[in-house]
Amino acid sequence: MCPFRDRSGVESPNDEFDQSVFRKKVAKALIKHNYPFRFVEHEGVREVFSYLNPSVEHISRNPAKGDVLKVYEAEKEKFKTILASVSSRIGLISDLWSSIVSNGFMTITAHYVDDNWVLQKKVLIFRHLPPPYDSQSIGEKLVNFLQEWGIERKIFTITLDNARDSVKYVKGSEARMMEFVEYVKQLGLKTRD
Repeated sequence: MCPFRDRSGVESPNDEFDQSVFRKKVAKALIKHNYPFRFVEHEGVREVFSYLNPSVEHISRNPAKGDVLKVYEAEKEKFKTILASVSSRIGLISDLWSSIVSNGFMTITAHYVDDNWVLQKKVLIFRHLPPPYDSQSIGEKLVNFLQEWGIERKIFTITLDNARDSVKYVKGSEARMMEFVEYVKQLGLKTRD
C-alpha cells in the first residue's frame, strides 16, 4: 500500500485505491509530458506502479490511448461550454501544412477575450487532412468543424495561411466564387460587395 500524509502530517495507508482514477491520472500524465502510449508497458514503470499499489491492474498501450481520448473528449466538452458562454466574438486562425511524406494537417486556433478582458488562445483542433487539398474540401471541413463546436455564429474573423493563393483560386472561376459565397452565407458572415 502506498502511504500518504494526511493533513496532520501523519502517514496512513491508502486503503481506497481506485483503478479508474489511477488510469485517468496516467492518461493525464501521458498528455502533460507527451509520453508515448507504450510508456505504460515499460517494465520500470510497471514496477513503480506495483510498488505503490500491488493490486494495480496494468494496462497496455491501446487502453492507454483510449483513456487519453476520453480525457480529450471530456476537456473538449468543457471547452465547448466555455466558448458558448464567452460574450466576445471568436477569431480563428487556420494553418495547413504537409509532412515530408505529404500527409496534410490542419490546425485551428481560437482567439477571444474572456470576461476578465484577458486574451485567450486555444488550439481547438490538430487533425490529419486527407486529400484532396482544394479550397472546396478545406472549406467544407472548416464549416463542419464550426458546426461541431457550435461556434458558427460567434466567429469574428478567420485567418488562413497562404490566403493569396486561396483568393486567386476562388476568383479564377465563377462556380468557385459562388461556392465561396455559399460558405460565407452558411457561416453567417457579412461581406463587402
